[in-house]
Amino acid sequence: MPKVSVIIPCYNTANFLPTCLNSVCNQTLKDIEVLAIDDHSTDHTKDILKQYQKKYPKKLKTYSLEEKTGASAARNLGLEKADGEFIGFVDSDDVISLNMYEDYYTAAKKEEMCLVTGTFKNIKEHQFLHQETFLNRTQKEGKRIDFLQDPENFFAEAPACWNKLFSHDLINIKFLEGKIFEDASFTYPLLLKAKQAFDIKRVHYYYRRRTGSVTRNNKTPTIKILDMLDVTIYMKKLGHNLHFDSQQMTLLEDIIKERLLITLEYVKIWPIDEKAKYQVMKNLIKIYQYNFPDFQQFNTQTARFLYNYMLVSFKEFPYESLDQKEYEECYENTLKLVKSLSTSRE
Repeated sequence: MPKVSVIIPCYNTANFLPTCLNSVCNQTLKDIEVLAIDDHSTDHTKDILKQYQKKYPKKLKTYSLEEKTGASAARNLGLEKADGEFIGFVDSDDVISLNMYEDYYTAAKKEEMCLVTGTFKNIKEHQFLHQETFLNRTQKEGKRIDFLQDPENFFAEAPACWNKLFSHDLINIKFLEGKIFEDASFTYPLLLKAKQAFDIKRVHYYYRRRTGSVTRNNKTPTIKILDMLDVTIYMKKLGHNLHFDSQQMTLLEDIIKERLLITLEYVKIWPIDEKAKYQVMKNLIKIYQYNFPDFQQFNTQTARFLYNYMLVSFKEFPYESLDQKEYEECYENTLKLVKSLSTSRE
């Protein structure tokens, strides 16, 4: 059994993939396996994976999806194939320091934790593409964090899965497939299931901010707006399936509400006609209220302190109770409206 399995979903990142693979395959922690899953790329991604598999035959395993289904499906396939004691995730356009997983794994074993988290740094699109990979030699002290006793730690944690190391035994859920923002539906339930983590407080992960990435593509507001609802519904379902107690469920529901409000904030800055924007927001609030009747009310003091400012902009929309038929009509009308507005912006 390898100490760590690193799962890398790959889609059309040929320009960045060699740097990513160099940083992952040359980790100072030698007992790792790397699982790279090609999500039906149309560039040279698959060719690069073949080259690296020949270079690292005992470390790198490659798989291909028969059609493009998204990062979640690739990660889920990786989870099925992974044999490691711990599981890590890296995106194929990002880069990590060479001692990231040694640092994470050592902390997990020393502190007897099933979850380790760390700090990440945003980098520019072409940063670190033509230089040697590197070690992080900082000695900053980490600390244990408790998500239930100190909820601020929970709300402060990024929804990303890639700056974390999960015990294989902790993971008994899958990523929601076919959506963006899918990290949240995986990470937040596992944070609450673990209850505690060790934060190493050191930067090992470098997240590349690319203009063409899915989550930064302004031509897909339909996906951004409506996917979040499905993600949050899935999160709540997982909470029940994991048999969360009232404290865990309260924190999960508060992070769900925060995610929904962020989506409304996105609509606020969408450059469309103000009348159309008002209608989209009005409809979304109806949809959110149908699924989460108290979504404009946080239940924990920490969440109220952190997020209440976002509620101010939406108080003008009165609560409207919908029956099943009215809800379905509202959802379909919103979908059509957002699609038409998206098309007009392209």
